[in-house]
Amino acid sequence: MKPAVFILTYTDAEYMSSWLDLDKYKDIDIYILNNGNQEIPNKLKSKVVYNTKRNIFCAGGWNLICKIAFNYCNYDEIVITQDDLIFTQDQVINTLLHTNYNTMVGGTNDMFYYSFFGIHKDTYKTVGEFDESFIEVTCEDNDYHYRCILNHIKHKSMNYNMSNQHFSTSHLSWKFGNKEYLLEKWGPEINWGHFTYDLPFNGSKPLFKINRPEYFDRMDWSIYGVNKSLSTVINSSDIEYSIFLDNQK
Repeated sequence: MKPAVFILTYTDAEYMSSWLDLDKYKDIDIYILNNGNQEIPNKLKSKVVYNTKRNIFCAGGWNLICKIAFNYCNYDEIVITQDDLIFTQDQVINTLLHTNYNTMVGGTNDMFYYSFFGIHKDTYKTVGEFDESFIEVTCEDNDYHYRCILNHIKHKSMNYNMSNQHFSTSHLSWKFGNKEYLLEKWGPEINWGHFTYDLPFNGSKPLFKINRPEYFDRMDWSIYGVNKSLSTVINSSDIEYSIFLDNQK
């Protein structure tokens, strides 16, 4: 099997099409998961493995990718990235050469580590699914990073100089309550990436709990340029993802 990269796209399919020249990626397999109900440009349609009908957020998209990649495509390790990050096929190949059960590998060595990362199927099995309680995007990566630490999974960076963040989400974490949820789940941050608790919510039940459908009904999505109709909440576990196989026929 060729090295594989899965791209989660939400709003930037056209931008992705502007830089993703498939003739330059013949030595790897590319899969696209369309999480924004977008019209995918014709030249990339053959790479789409799934079109969600409703937004399952970043964590849900990553979970769906892992389920498709590990349970149906039978990959041992994959790279997961996003539509606004420009990468080369060599970066995918080299990242996967360093990815194993004990090591998650990021393209960059900064706060955008999880914008391009290699993950092994056994790491995903050990650490578990990405937490879909994080709304839209942000902090689901901090959560997974710390859970890897608790499970003795190392993080390695390839220190690539990657052009990304065409769409910045730095302002979203506090708006959606993701940071509050993260700190309630793991306690105060001791130093970067390390929190206080060894057990989620310090072994108790969460207090900061959002009723996600009601929360979205109250949100003024226009200030984020988001179509509210695309933001109806659904979890990746609600999707019969095996249907993606029909797309391959």
